[in-house]
Amino acid sequence: MEQVSPNQNDPDMMGATAALIRASKMAKLLAARTGTKYLVIRDGVRVCEVPRLEDCELPDPPASSKASPLND
Repeated sequence: MEQVSPNQNDPDMMGATAALIRASKMAKLLAARTGTKYLVIRDGVRVCEVPRLEDCELPDPPASSKASPLND
């Protein structure tokens, strides 16, 4: 039997994970472009780093929008 998450049917929570992943990718890209530190948690340890542009992955545009956030 498949267990259903209590938030699975909540319209406000649908797509929240994808939105958080997009926001993280955008924050990392911005940090790389500006030379700003980026805070991540790896294996339960907070790590501050300045990411390189080569290591940044472009976020997928939201499903409800065809415009990329990078085209602004």
